[in-house]
Amino acid sequence: MPISSLDIFIGWGPLEGASDGSDLQFLEADYGLPSFQVELWLGFIFINFDTEAAALSPRLTAVEETIANYDLASASSIPPETVTFTWNWKVQFENNNDGYHANRLHQGKNHDFCPSHLCSFPKMPPGTAGYTRVNGLTHKDAAYNPTQRALHPLFPKLTDEDRHKFYFANVPPTLSLVLTPEMVFI
Repeated sequence: MPISSLDIFIGWGPLEGASDGSDLQFLEADYGLPSFQVELWLGFIFINFDTEAAALSPRLTAVEETIANYDLASASSIPPETVTFTWNWKVQFENNNDGYHANRLHQGKNHDFCPSHLCSFPKMPPGTAGYTRVNGLTHKDAAYNPTQRALHPLFPKLTDEDRHKFYFANVPPTLSLVLTPEMVFI
């Protein structure tokens, strides 16, 4: 749904005047804030500056189906925390979906429960705007902590099969999700 200047939310709209604008040599209505598309998908807000672009949500149906049991649109959140990393975010984004590096780079107690050989890539239909990876676990309700077990409440709609997997969902260029039985890393 194209909206101009977030009119619906805050009532900005076209430029109607400027401070001491008595000598303006242009039409104020021609210089409002930019128009863009805004979509809500599973609680995430996406903005597209191309007002002619195809809607995003219909192109994420296959991704949404893969992670449906997490019911992200209804999930609660903890206060956001900003973390600074000393590497390129684009490498991190791609790294979240490769699957083959896990037992080589993350070898050891806190990662061996998510082995590379249990990695699979669900087939996405043509035109899908994201992609997913599913990684089997060596035990149910595994987690990235010293106990290797979930310490927080689990997502209530997960099946027994889901509880033996981690899911990875990426929506380029910047949304990357790691979904475990107890939490989602964004």
